[in-house]
Amino acid sequence: MEIPRYWAEHRELRVLAGRRRVTLRRFGWSSASQEDAQRQAVLRVAEAWASWDSARQPTRREARVAYAGADGLPIREEIISEHPEIGVVVTRNAYGAHCLNVPDILFADVDLGEPRDLLRELRRTSIKSLILAGIFAFIVTMDHFPRHDVQSFLLPAAGLIAGWVIFRSWSRWHRAAHPEQILESVRRWCLSHPSWRIRAYRTPAGLRLLASHATVDPQGQEAAAFFAFVRADPVYQLMCRKQASFRARVSPKPWRIGIAARMGWGTWPVVKEGALQRRTAWVDTYEAKSKDYAACAVLEDIGEGAESPRGRAVRALHDRLCQTGRNLPLA
Repeated sequence: MEIPRYWAEHRELRVLAGRRRVTLRRFGWSSASQEDAQRQAVLRVAEAWASWDSARQPTRREARVAYAGADGLPIREEIISEHPEIGVVVTRNAYGAHCLNVPDILFADVDLGEPRDLLRELRRTSIKSLILAGIFAFIVTMDHFPRHDVQSFLLPAAGLIAGWVIFRSWSRWHRAAHPEQILESVRRWCLSHPSWRIRAYRTPAGLRLLASHATVDPQGQEAAAFFAFVRADPVYQLMCRKQASFRARVSPKPWRIGIAARMGWGTWPVVKEGALQRRTAWVDTYEAKSKDYAACAVLEDIGEGAESPRGRAVRALHDRLCQTGRNLPLA
């Protein structure tokens, strides 16, 4: 896991054979100084030119991304706080929320969807399916519709399709509103892995699982097996492997606490003065409102394994930042 404080970019134009003009751009980063970041950017451009040949040409420009899709680049987010004694760095993500990053204490997100949103979707889907089925039934029963045997086939088919669509929507809502199946999967995992200890949390759109018994390699087979067993969010799994770290959002999502405006204004670090001022004003509003919301709520502790000292310390920090146990609304 690498989350640098300083970033720089270097570009170099060369005229190749046939007067072809090519510019290579690379980022540099450092936790020591801006000068170190600039030196690394220059070095990385030189390395890219060294690998250039007619058969294999490197990417000309790296994408400026904060986290998702940052293949080969460190996490590029504002550092809010560092806890070197337990290896934790808290950052602000692309939409403004705080995220806990840790290299070897396992977090898993299981995305179920927000029950309230899925219930609205279930109602809309049911009404639309029944209306379409009714229209279809009316059409195929009209006298001019050809062949009675076609009618006898299409009417039940329309009903079955409508029923299947409604059932799928109902299943998604039921799974989100009643996550007991996922918790039961965690209990089965702990029975077959007696050294494990997992704390389960409810989030607005699913479950969060924290394994505090021991360190786990985010790029290893043990993490992959657990993720697959509990059906962790696929995007989250990919990001853990890419960034060699686990991650948990520990403050509310802004749109859930009444902040419609985006933080926006560029990937960190923001260098334009006007953009930085707008971002600072947005952050001040967000920090004031987020104090009245929790990021998750404790459901239960699962497994007979003992907590490791680091696992206990990471769990305590996570729970404090998420404001669990304060009976606050989830966001």
